[in-house]
Amino acid sequence: MTNEYMSSSAAGSHRRELPFATPWVRVVARVRAPSLDTKLASGDDPAASDVLSVRAQQLASPSLRHTVAKSWLDLALQAHVPFSPFNPVVRFERRRVLSAEPEIRELANALEGPLPRVRGVAMALSLLRDGSGPIFNPGNHTNLSSALRDTIANIDPLARANS
Repeated sequence: MTNEYMSSSAAGSHRRELPFATPWVRVVARVRAPSLDTKLASGDDPAASDVLSVRAQQLASPSLRHTVAKSWLDLALQAHVPFSPFNPVVRFERRRVLSAEPEIRELANALEGPLPRVRGVAMALSLLRDGSGPIFNPGNHTNLSSALRDTIANIDPLARANS
C-alpha cells in the first residue's frame, strides 16, 4: 500500500510515492509537528526524511487544512471582540489582525483549495503559532498583511495572478 503527497520544489510541484509509514513515524511526525512545520515552511524537501514526508501528508490533508483555515478565521473574529482581562483568549495584536482581515479571508480560501502546496500550509500554521511573530509580539515589525500574501502565494502560486 502506498500513500502520495504533494511537495514543492523550486521548479514546481511533483509527486513521490511513500511506502506506508509505520505508526511510530506518524507519532513522531505529530509530536514534532511545530519543528517539522518550520522546516517545511522554510523550503526543506519533504522527501528528505520519512518523518518530514509524513508531516507533509498530514499538512496536505483536507481536515487539517480546514482546521488551520478555521483557526485563522476565528482569530479574525476574535479581533473584533474588545479586550477583557477576564477573557481567556491569549493576547494578540488586534489592530494588525484587523488590518490584515482581507488577507486572512483569502488565506482561508486558499487553504480550502483543491491543490495547496505543502510549504504554504506549513507557513500558515507556523505564522499562526509563532509567539514571537507579528500576531502576538508587539515588538515584531513584520507586516502581517505582507506575510499573509507571501503565505498565500506559497499555497497557491496562481493566487497572485488572480489578484
